[in-house]
Amino acid sequence: MASCKRKRLTLHEKIEILQFCDVHPGNGVCGVAAKFGVGKTQVSAILKDKDVLHEMWVANGNENQKWKKR
Repeated sequence: MASCKRKRLTLHEKIEILQFCDVHPGNGVCGVAAKFGVGKTQVSAILKDKDVLHEMWVANGNENQKWKKR
């Protein structure tokens, strides 16, 4: 098993993942993770927190902001 550094996504990139999942609902977490070059766990966390991410996007729309769940 190869270890690789975790890719930190910006808020804009997370919104792109959510939009991709809305447009292509047939793709599973593995397919989305492979397309965007991130881990399955990271995609699952993004999908779980989609309401919070959408609120942040509407509130400030800073596409370069990196968000870390506390």
